[in-house]
Amino acid sequence: TIGVSGLMGYKPIPRREAIVNAQFAMADAIKYPEFEGNVAVVDTRAFLRDPLPSSPGDQEHHWNNNCETYWLIGKAMAAAILGLSSSGQVHTG
Repeated sequence: TIGVSGLMGYKPIPRREAIVNAQFAMADAIKYPEFEGNVAVVDTRAFLRDPLPSSPGDQEHHWNNNCETYWLIGKAMAAAILGLSSSGQVHTG
């Protein structure tokens, strides 16, 4: 499971947009047929919470130290993994 680089939410940053697009592309079965059914991509940008006072910190590169953000990312990534495993296509090594 790939968590899309969402540290600064949807703020347009050209270099990061190229990274985000490359991360999303990994789940594209046409571009990467070898990963079909084995890779899930989770968009984490919507999980960014505002800095102080909504979060304990104001460091976007640490998700503003917001526990809800970390929980939402973990929950979304776990759901993506479960989605892959329910398809019977997860390879464990």
